Amino acid sequence: METQRRAFLFGSGVALAAGLVPGHLAAAAPPGAASEAARAFLVAHAGAFDAARRAAFLLPQGMAVVHDVPFPLDHPAYADHLAFHGESWEMLEFMPQQIETVIVSPDNAVVSCYFLERGKPRDAGFRLRPGFATATCVRSGGEWHALGLHFSPLRSQILDASPS
Repeated sequence: METQRRAFLFGSGVALAAGLVPGHLAAAAPPGAASEAARAFLVAHAGAFDAARRAAFLLPQGMAVVHDVPFPLDHPAYADHLAFHGESWEMLEFMPQQIETVIVSPDNAVVSCYFLERGKPRDAGFRLRPGFATATCVRSGGEWHALGLHFSPLRSQILDASPS
């Protein structure tokens, strides 16, 4: 656990400095690593809502910040939050757009995208929520997982689309 936290801190520091470092000096990642990290994010999130699939993408020691909870969530709290959504929506889907991946080391990547979350809550009208998502990913056990997830709304994009 401590090793992955250190890898995350290192990766985050590198990601922050990535804008200052010329591309040819960045860590050499294996071919296809960017698409593998993005694919793992998409498998977990794109399309119809699946709470178990989303929770499995976040590492047990990971943390998530979501747009409808005012504080960071550890893995158990995030899984509970996802289960709540699973019970509260008749239909919910996540539609990613403009996916970008930055490989900061062979085993660390940052995947980001704009998204449109649309669905029908059981007790209200149809919802459209545009937003931006970022996943700080690490390769763990040969697979890409998130050590940190962040989902933010872009409220100014669609007005009066939801009663919430």
